[in-house]
Amino acid sequence: MGRAEESRHLEDCIENYGMLSRLFRLEVDADLLNDLVDSPCVDKTGNIEFDEGYRKMRSFLDSISDIACAKSDLAIDYSLVFLGYGVDPDSAGAAGARAAYPYESFFRTGSKALGGEHCSEVSSEYRSHAFMPTKTRIIAEDHIACELEFLQYLASLELEATHEGDDEAALKARRDSLEFLQSHLLSWIDDFRKEVEKHADISFYPGLCEMTKGWLEIDEKALQDSLSGKGGSDD
Repeated sequence: MGRAEESRHLEDCIENYGMLSRLFRLEVDADLLNDLVDSPCVDKTGNIEFDEGYRKMRSFLDSISDIACAKSDLAIDYSLVFLGYGVDPDSAGAAGARAAYPYESFFRTGSKALGGEHCSEVSSEYRSHAFMPTKTRIIAEDHIACELEFLQYLASLELEATHEGDDEAALKARRDSLEFLQSHLLSWIDDFRKEVEKHADISFYPGLCEMTKGWLEIDEKALQDSLSGKGGSDD
């Protein structure tokens, strides 16, 4: 991957990780929903998860005839899927899960509890990079929105270092991105996606999870190719 191609990918990372983080952090407001409805269609990437997830999201967006009603539907589904509001306790899963709580520790600990070792590891990574996640209505720092925001931050660091000609700093950010991606998000995103599908009533959030998993795979491949020297010489 040449420098120009790497820069374009980093710009895509900054934009995509930022949007994915926002969509998981809070319910969609009217302004954002209008922007999503009016956004141009995304070309197919060749990643099955990404393309199918986008198709589901786009299908919901294209079906909207009333923004206020669609916003309400999304807010209800967000509460059902990620917060467990309005769920009958008797319908909870075997582990007592009433929602697909979007925290790494919830999916990587046998107790299905928040916090603990994995959350501490994530928090330590943030601090070592002088990163402070946006924590609006978020209980712990291993929330998927925080982890996606961190990858956006690392991509920003790499792009800035690349523009400044600091190859060493760019390489470090690239390695840190791949390590965090593989050690954290990729280790629980599929289990999370499956739980979201169980709790969602409309296609938007299952599609978001599929698209997120696909983008993580796309970024992982780009990072691996870059670090291994594949993709061609500098442009």
